[in-house]
Order: sequence, then structure tokens, then C-alpha cells
Amino acid sequence: MKRLISLTLTILILYATIGCGEVLEQATTESEVEDHAITTGDVQDQATTESEAQDQAITTGEVQDQITTTGEVEDQTTTTSEVEDQATTTSEVQDQPTNTIRQHETGMYNPDYDYSALPRYKVAYIVLNNTHNLYTSYGTAYEHWASLMNVEYQGLIDFAGDGDELLGELSALAHENDGLIIDAGENMLPRIKEIMDVAGTPWMSNAMAPRDSKTGGTTVLHPGFNYDHYTRGGEVAAKLLEYRDKLWPDVPDTEFGFITTDYSISPLHHQRALGAGYKIEEIAPHFMNENRYFVVDLSVVYEQWGQKPHFDNVDSYAIHGEVIEVNPQIRYWLVFAQTDDMALSAADVLDYMGYAETSFIASSGTSKVPHEQWENSSDSAWKAVYDIPMAIYAELAIGALHAFMAGWATPETIWPEWVNVNDSGGEGHTYASRIPPMYWIDCDNYREVLKWFDIYAGTDYFPEYPIGDLTRYSYSTVVEVPDYYSERIEY
Repeated sequence: MKRLISLTLTILILYATIGCGEVLEQATTESEVEDHAITTGDVQDQATTESEAQDQAITTGEVQDQITTTGEVEDQTTTTSEVEDQATTTSEVQDQPTNTIRQHETGMYNPDYDYSALPRYKVAYIVLNNTHNLYTSYGTAYEHWASLMNVEYQGLIDFAGDGDELLGELSALAHENDGLIIDAGENMLPRIKEIMDVAGTPWMSNAMAPRDSKTGGTTVLHPGFNYDHYTRGGEVAAKLLEYRDKLWPDVPDTEFGFITTDYSISPLHHQRALGAGYKIEEIAPHFMNENRYFVVDLSVVYEQWGQKPHFDNVDSYAIHGEVIEVNPQIRYWLVFAQTDDMALSAADVLDYMGYAETSFIASSGTSKVPHEQWENSSDSAWKAVYDIPMAIYAELAIGALHAFMAGWATPETIWPEWVNVNDSGGEGHTYASRIPPMYWIDCDNYREVLKWFDIYAGTDYFPEYPIGDLTRYSYSTVVEVPDYYSERIEY
């Protein structure tokens, strides 16, 4: 078997700091995660033993609910004698052990719980083809959470693109471990589910939503999490207009142009681009009516050139630069660049053409960010990202997997509020399809948000930033369930 096992903990720069000449305030939109900051008292101790842990979300005479579902609010405070069963069934799911100061959401890490009271589970991360640093970064994040949950992490097992070998080895790997996190192609997931069901080993999919493509994606094979990329693109477009109003309130609207970078052969990138266009048409239709909204599709351009995408400055100049050059009447540019590569190239082009100080680039879909460049450069047009740190994203998979192994939940009962009524599953039920949280990081809030990432995940990537009044609950990882999850669509 040709598989590579990596147990090396590499330091991941989750996000970069943003340098710019003007301080931006973080604006709140309807779709953004609510701020749960605690503004009273000193930063409380994060102890994990029953005798030392303090409740950080409770002030005298007041209890804050941590999770809201449609039509009901679950009280998340508890004492050791009042722990409630977190599962929705009682015949298959065990009660979570009671040595916890405050009940946390099932499938999420609980810093107040003593995980050493449980067996030391063995977990491996299975990857079809580790050709990108992204998967190595996932592995680093899983190794970190495993250390907090008393899990013996077996490393990243790479099958170098050989799907047949992965499927052939999966049953043995399932029996060698107590749980698996799997990154494989969408077309492989139905067979993966069959193998894992026979093995009886808990598992979670990582970056790919576990859906059956043969049914148009409406059949959910297993609980999972992924983004609504269409909505995500619209959120970036709306935020760019907010930044415009904040930075240049006196500049006539007619002097602004908007560029969305698409890569239409990639479904997720194309959905983001479509969502951005729809949002602009909804809230700022004059951009389209006056021919000031532009979409540059990299897949079309590269197909014409007979090349594969490589977002260097030359290509970006030919793509973004052409649009800018033929529209000299536009002095201010708003750019949705999607990935970090697109953002860097667009920033270089705008700088070369003299628009760095009159442009604003936002990215959403970063895997690596040049931390030093953002820290030291005050005139780059790339001024914001909308994304999630790897550690917080990875918590969902390993947290749910741990809940399965510990008997706190089953695939059928975890995250019940995240079951979409339009999805189908097996034997009269379906599975949760959760949307991870997203965070805006800009010139005003980057020190605070990046430091909070460290505090929440228990990492130390940004020791230079002060803790101040931050606690683990200063921001939230809870996302409001969209209305369309409960609105049945008639076909």
C-alpha cells in the first residue's frame, strides 16, 4: 500500500494581518455571526477541571442561552447534578458524563469537560490525494483538537489519488481505528458509506458534503457541513459596498466599478460568483444598468489560452488589467477576488496601474495568506478576508466524530436543527447538513479576531497580540439556521 503517514505538527498561519492606511470598523450585516463578547470583569480562567472551571458566559442573576433553534431555546447552563441528555433519542445514545461545569453543544469541544475520563480513541485522517497544503493544514488542525480531546491521532494517510486503493484499504483502516475522518471525491462517498456501515466504525467527511450526486445532491448520506456558496458570494458583494460607503462616502457612485472573479468550471467558485452578481443586482442594480459590473471568468480565459490556471501577475494583468484599462472613467474599483491567489494578483495589478489607494479587494476562500506582506504593507488594495480559520472549521468534524465514539450522539441525532426539510435520507429520516461560521477580518479588527481564534481553539499562532478582555465566548461559532431549511420546495 502506497500511503504516506504524517504526524508532524506544523504551525499554520491561519490568517494574515491587514495593513492599511485607514482604520475600518467592522460592520454587522444580517447574515453575520452575532458578537457574544463579555464586557465585564477580567478574563476568566480556562481551567478544565471541575474544581477550577468558571462559567464564562454567566453573570450574576443572568443566564445566556448559547444555542437558538426555530421555535425553542435550549438552556445551556447546568450543574453537575442537572446534566440533561444531549441526544434526541434514549435507546441508542448514552448521556454525556456529568463531570462538566456547563453543558456545551453536542459535537463541539467542551473546555470544561475532563476528556481523560473517557477511553483514548484512535482516529486517522484519510485523504484521497494530498496534493495541496490545504489537506496538510486540516491534518494539523485535527492533531491539535485530538490532543485536547484525549484522542490518539494516527496521522494523515494519503492514497496519492488512487481511489481504488483507498476503497480497498478502507475496511481494514476502519477496524484499526475507533473513528475516521475522510476526504475523498463526491462520487466515492456512496461506496464509502457502505463500507463504513458494514465496519460499524464512526466516521465524518471533511471538505466534501456527503451527498449522493446521482439524486442531484438532495439525498444526504451522512451528517456533514459545508457552505452555501451562493449566499457566501452575495455576502461578500454586499460587504464590499459597505466598505465603499465607509471609506469613500463623498465619491460619486458613478466613479466606482465592480469586478467579480469567476472560475466557472469549479462549482463552488461559480456559485459564489453567481451569488455576488445576484446581490449586486438586488441592492445596487445601477452597477449593471450602467455597465460598471464586470465578471472575469478565469476558466474561459485559460481555455482560450490553452493553459491551466496559475494566478501570476502576467495572467492577472491580462484578465483584470484589460477590464480596468478599457474603462478609464472608473477611478475606484471594488474587487471580489475569491481566493488568496486571485487577491494577490489583482492587488499587484491595481498597484501597477495606479489604483492601489482607490481600490478595495475582498477574498473568501483562503488557504494561505502572506502574513508578513499584510503586516508590513499599508497600501495594498487587498484589505479584507471573509473566511474561517482551519482550526474552527476542523472542530466540526472531529467534534461530531468524538460524540459518535463516546455515545453522546448518532449520525441520525446530531445537530437536528440543521436538517433541511428538502433533503432526503434513509428509512424516513435524513441527516444534518450544517453551515460553518464565517468571520470578517479587516484593518480595524484583525488583532482582536486573530487573537480570539487562538483563545477559542487553544492555539498560540498570534502570541504578539494582547488578550485584553477577550474570552473564548467573545465571538460565536453558532450560525443561525437559514429560513429555507424549514421551507419545503415543491418541484
